[in-house]
Amino acid sequence: MRNLASPALLLSLLLLTACGFQLRGTGQAALDLPALVVSAANQYGDLTQALGSSLEAAGTEVVAEGSAPRLTILGERRDKRPLTSSGSVNAADFQLRLEVTFSLEDAAGQLLLSDGAVIAERTFAFDSNSFAASTDEEERLFEELYQDAARQILLQLQARLRSGVPQ
Repeated sequence: MRNLASPALLLSLLLLTACGFQLRGTGQAALDLPALVVSAANQYGDLTQALGSSLEAAGTEVVAEGSAPRLTILGERRDKRPLTSSGSVNAADFQLRLEVTFSLEDAAGQLLLSDGAVIAERTFAFDSNSFAASTDEEERLFEELYQDAARQILLQLQARLRSGVPQ
């Protein structure tokens, strides 16, 4: 039995890597873009900060202005809705949702992507006995949602820049 376990494990690992599997957050999207202007209503908000960090990690410099492509954050919406309730009619589980819409223009101002959108969601259990801990967990999860949304935006930018076709 032990003789079969080793080849089976090796085969399963080979198949797993062949399908392109990788843990979330371990692969960084590399953009073929030296600089990018990021424009948002809240230049110092959580999403803009997460985008800046992700862009820098991908090798793209975030510039204030200039002859660089422009990523414009058109909208950002945070939602929290109850999923389940406890016996005392209080919400026990919540769904957190972040929806971001954006557009991308090239350096000449030509629209490359007019209606980009990403959605990130998480669920969490609310502990009514520990309100402060649940509130902290909610904020931490929203931070993760911003990072996830930034990662999704980078992937869409990468796909649009590689295709080079306006949409």
